[in-house]
Amino acid sequence: MNLERSEKLMKATMLVLGLFLAATPAMSQQSGTTQAETKTHCDDDGISLNCTATTEAVPPDPLAVFLKNWSTRQRQNAPQAQDQLLADAIKALMAEEQKQRDNKATVDLLYCRQNPKGSITDYDGKPKACADVIE
Repeated sequence: MNLERSEKLMKATMLVLGLFLAATPAMSQQSGTTQAETKTHCDDDGISLNCTATTEAVPPDPLAVFLKNWSTRQRQNAPQAQDQLLADAIKALMAEEQKQRDNKATVDLLYCRQNPKGSITDYDGKPKACADVIE
């Protein structure tokens, strides 16, 4: 029973993938404007053959237009999303750095209270007397 179900799921997946891949070239060719299609009609009256060519407007495929517009919106929104992610990452990094500095300052203060005649190295790597830290 599960084998049949997985086979049906696989077939459905392949069908959807096939339809998507078939629509992709059409999507790149469609510009969202109406295209023209030429048709030829011939009349045979028994003596001669009279053919006339007519040009008819063919509207674009709505699915192709939708996919093209969606793709364009995704590409336009991508830089904004990347900029926002970058700004959020910088904020998080700076907050973490500030937290580390605060933690070190707390540890330094506790150490200096226990060892008032000692010295520490501050966050920038400079030596500092505990008397200065306690102030």
